[in-house]
Amino acid sequence: MVGQGAAQAAGTIGAANAQAQGLAGISGSINSGIQNYSMMTAANKPAATTLYSGIGTGGFYGSEAAASKAYGGAPVNYTAPTAPGGAGGWAIAQ
Repeated sequence: MVGQGAAQAAGTIGAANAQAQGLAGISGSINSGIQNYSMMTAANKPAATTLYSGIGTGGFYGSEAAASKAYGGAPVNYTAPTAPGGAGGWAIAQ
């Protein structure tokens, strides 16, 4: 009887530990995703002094109006992706 009780308790504790580890993994994934999004957002903002974007997708915008507004009214051109799935969109005229 004692052995059966210990085995049942061990099974219950093991299941609880597995659930806790799963929740910790989900929490860590969400936190990493938020950090990556924040870093890419910051990296793609145009610098105030040069009006060029940072790293990442190159600061392309989905519309001509959005790009022009982001670059303080500077002329913008459409740039097509250089490879399938590559970055492309409206950006400052070079």
